[in-house]
Amino acid sequence: MKKLVFFALCSALFTVSSVHGQTGTGDPLVGTFSNKQAGLGLSVSPPQDGLYKGFFDYQGTRYPFTGFKLLGMLSGEYTFEGNAIAFSLAKVGGVYYVTSEGVSIDVERTSASPAAAAETKSTASVAQTSNQAPGASGARVGDPSSGFSFQLPASWTQTQENGSYMIKKAGLNAQIGLAPHNYSSLEEIRRNVFDIQDTESNTFLRATVSSYGANSLFIRYDGQAQGQPIVIEMVSMVSPHGGGVSVVGSGAHADYSTQITTAIKTIANSVQFQKPQVSPLAQQWKQRVSGKQLLFLQTSNGSSDKVTIDLCPTGRFEYYSNSSYMSGGFSQFSYAGQDANSGTWKIVARGTQPVLQLFFDSGTLQEYPLSARQAANEIGLNGQRYFIQPTSNCP
Repeated sequence: MKKLVFFALCSALFTVSSVHGQTGTGDPLVGTFSNKQAGLGLSVSPPQDGLYKGFFDYQGTRYPFTGFKLLGMLSGEYTFEGNAIAFSLAKVGGVYYVTSEGVSIDVERTSASPAAAAETKSTASVAQTSNQAPGASGARVGDPSSGFSFQLPASWTQTQENGSYMIKKAGLNAQIGLAPHNYSSLEEIRRNVFDIQDTESNTFLRATVSSYGANSLFIRYDGQAQGQPIVIEMVSMVSPHGGGVSVVGSGAHADYSTQITTAIKTIANSVQFQKPQVSPLAQQWKQRVSGKQLLFLQTSNGSSDKVTIDLCPTGRFEYYSNSSYMSGGFSQFSYAGQDANSGTWKIVARGTQPVLQLFFDSGTLQEYPLSARQAANEIGLNGQRYFIQPTSNCP
């Protein structure tokens, strides 16, 4: 399952209100189209030798496309991270729709002429946030397989949950989380930060991004979640050895204070990266499951559940469930910058316990303790039986 930038735009916003297209003269497929609520723009130039050219514009990044007219609609293709993504632009009942991978979004034709060549800006502003904060005084926390360690501010405590760390202070109605991620650059992180407008859950959050030191970004969301005023702040940083960590604080707007912001900065400033150590145990498990599909089957009360996890040798995985999407895991609030059912995987060992880590492209980390079972074609994930079988879903 390839990563689809268009799907990411639509799924992150969940629902988009209808915007009716304007009536233009000449070729109705030529011009400038947009959905301001989604932050999506589309520019289509007049065809030359029957070939249309233009670009999608999303958060300051442009994705050129080419296409042709088919059955009265524009059928085109753009490239995202080396993948050719098909889309169509059609006018139905006076409304323009852009469709890609089964997802449709209505757009307004704002001009009969293509957009000017000037670059557009992302709605998330770019500035510089000070990284000054008191030094951490607590014990250093981490393990060799994680590739990072950190220290706590005075009077803060931590517990480890599902590969992440939950950090709290008594009497403070807010919490901080620290979790690894597998983004490869600050630019990739920046591309996955955008405003959230979800009318169904009454969630509206505006994002701002600023530089934080040499290898980090400071990200803040302001607004409301499920109707309640909320603040989310984080420092996301990249490691010279790949991936990185995010330190995230969240709380009700009335309870959020500079004390939380300072603690986030103190923890982030204390992070040290090392090359992750791969133990022989982790390497053995990696060799056993790489290039395989892990299959879970369960039947109860007249219903059946099926889960598959394809672990590709490239380090990518594909996840499928016919029941419901897996819950749990720590999200760094990147809000589905990519396809939520795929990501990268690796195996680490915590002492004598091997652990499968799934880094979803949505920003969520899910962990499965691994265990051997009596049958050679079975393993345990979180104590549940999974079958190991060949996969046809890897390149």
